[in-house]
Amino acid sequence: MSEGVGVVPVAASDAASTGGLFGDDVPWPTDDATENSFLADARERGETVVPVLPAAVTEREEPEDTGPLPALDDLVQRIPTEVRELLEELYRVKFTTVRRVPARNLKP
Repeated sequence: MSEGVGVVPVAASDAASTGGLFGDDVPWPTDDATENSFLADARERGETVVPVLPAAVTEREEPEDTGPLPALDDLVQRIPTEVRELLEELYRVKFTTVRRVPARNLKP
């Protein structure tokens, strides 16, 4: 009798102990209460707790660049052809306008 390869289903309760439904080591997302409880326990044990993101993000200064925005076609031409083709194939991307984005909306 030959042995075959199969997929063994993992119950949700088993997934919590393995780190994920697919056996990866990615932690499950937590809410603020759980995270704060974990950090408080770590402090009680004497561990140094360093937040992943600073609690208060300082405001960045907004540049007062009010000059004209570049033409849409010029910006699209800056994107490599392979990338534009892949975006079109995967997402049906259509570039429609050029806008100025406030610095506070960008990740640090």
